[in-house]
Amino acid sequence: AKMFLSDYKSNFHFGYVLKNIDLRYIDKKEIDKLIFLLFQYKILIIKSQTLTPKEYENVMSLFGRPIKHILQEFSLPDFANIVKLSDYINPDGKPDGITDGGSYWHTDMSYYEISNVFTSLYAVNATPNSSGTQFLDLQDGLKALIRNDELCNKIELTTGCNLLDLSVIHRFGNRRKLIAKKQPEQYLSPNIKNEMKPVTHPFIKKNLYTGKSALFAIFGSSVCFSGLNENVSQELLNEIEDYLVCNASFYEHKYETGDLIIWDNSTLAHKGNVSHLTNNQMNARIIWRMNLDYTGVIS
Repeated sequence: AKMFLSDYKSNFHFGYVLKNIDLRYIDKKEIDKLIFLLFQYKILIIKSQTLTPKEYENVMSLFGRPIKHILQEFSLPDFANIVKLSDYINPDGKPDGITDGGSYWHTDMSYYEISNVFTSLYAVNATPNSSGTQFLDLQDGLKALIRNDELCNKIELTTGCNLLDLSVIHRFGNRRKLIAKKQPEQYLSPNIKNEMKPVTHPFIKKNLYTGKSALFAIFGSSVCFSGLNENVSQELLNEIEDYLVCNASFYEHKYETGDLIIWDNSTLAHKGNVSHLTNNQMNARIIWRMNLDYTGVIS
């Protein structure tokens, strides 16, 4: 995979770093500029922030409508829209937050019908040894797939459908675990899991604001092509995933305390590295997360 990110912006329209900005004092006009950069570069990395939960929630709400995370037991007290990812283990042995934020390729919230979602992660505490987050650019991934005539022909012959007309059924979880039980998956109580209905998304999605097309959420929650046998679908989806991991543009973010990153899930897939669990709070990676539905919010 290709890796790149300069100090300020990449040459590949993937990643933009902002250093001299304090989100506590930002106005809506400046937010609109950030959103423009976000759609252009797909991920923003805003350095050296110092935010309370209220300040974090307020500023992120300017990017879109907050969506409550399904794992509400890990939300911050009095802030249901913010969940905590943490590799700190309390003295009683209980986790301080979500210890595995998704250590497999996936797209946030793709098990819901909404599909215009930003994710924001704010590093309250991080050390040089803290685990990072990896990203794949699926606009670039679509271009890479189209260059592979053999795989494109296989997809269309197997599904009996043109690439542009394909749709995929999604369920919460990691598709790879259906075949390989040792694969990671976020825990969800059986009661909540049973209440969740499958949803369908297009295989290729046009971004609501840029008009650019990308493969959408073909990792993790994607379990089956519409109208195709599940086992055949999973083999084909796994083959596409393996090809993209090797051929789509890639970036790994290593956290420093105060980093706030925000990305567009309609164009990127991501995975967290496995956390280094610790009993020392000073060494822990503690991150606050919000998801934001930007449908109709951005003019």
